[in-house]
Amino acid sequence: WNSIAKHMMDENSDICVPRRREAEFQRSYPIEQFHSEMFANYMLNSIGSKLNLPAIDWTNGPVAFRATQAEHWLRYTGEL
Repeated sequence: WNSIAKHMMDENSDICVPRRREAEFQRSYPIEQFHSEMFANYMLNSIGSKLNLPAIDWTNGPVAFRATQAEHWLRYTGEL
């Protein structure tokens, strides 16, 4: 978390979604989960590219954001 917080401060970012290295991800997860999450990421990044979103690791668990952004996260009432 320290490196994530430092990166966010250095880049003046509001949100940070860490990305897993594909080779390490594949070695450390069951192969079915690796393929399932890679497929989901490819699909979501394909949709996101049409909205000019950067490619991210959508299925990676940790997400960091500035406390000032928490109200947006908490007010969201749509599907997750």
